[in-house]
Amino acid sequence: LIMAALAVTVNYMLTLVSGPTAVAVYTAGWRIINLGMLPAIGVGTASISVAGVAFGARKYENLRVTARYAVKIALAASIIVCIILIIFSNQIALIFSYSESSSHLAPMIAGFLQIMSLFILYVPFGASAGNVFQGVGKGTISFALTTFREFILVLIFAYVLGFVFNMGEFGIYCGMLLGGGLGSLICYACIELYINKLIRSRHNGIR
Repeated sequence: LIMAALAVTVNYMLTLVSGPTAVAVYTAGWRIINLGMLPAIGVGTASISVAGVAFGARKYENLRVTARYAVKIALAASIIVCIILIIFSNQIALIFSYSESSSHLAPMIAGFLQIMSLFILYVPFGASAGNVFQGVGKGTISFALTTFREFILVLIFAYVLGFVFNMGEFGIYCGMLLGGGLGSLICYACIELYINKLIRSRHNGIR
């Protein structure tokens, strides 16, 4: 729901600054970016059950291991996907611009992929944090952090760079990268702080 709302809002912003061509480029390129996020999202989803087991057994150190291991594995997969998208951006762009009427979009879609593929690198931090929160029964916190990361911060930075600083389409993309990156790091910091709090509370209880 949040990602759909984000896509609609970004489409509107791109229409204002660059017209329907920018929307076509974003729509085509974002589909590939969404596919590139799947490995990190899959690892994060798997961490839900692992985190739930650790939380239920009150083995809070294992929660920390789960969060950090999920980030490590997901980040490794995301780096590989990011490199592939950058290297083969021109070939991938042809999938969405093979017809004569859309052939002029190919270089623009390739440029979009080369920029926005970096967005995939932030996903492991936010996805792992959000899913570990779900695993410990804090679904509301997970939802709030996802909204803050993917919707509020991304759109704020996109608007500021795209409209306030008059950077146009490129500014919107850079704003999405900055907002997504900052939000993901904040989300991961939140799960680390939460786990540290659990560990301290257990130690205090034992004493």
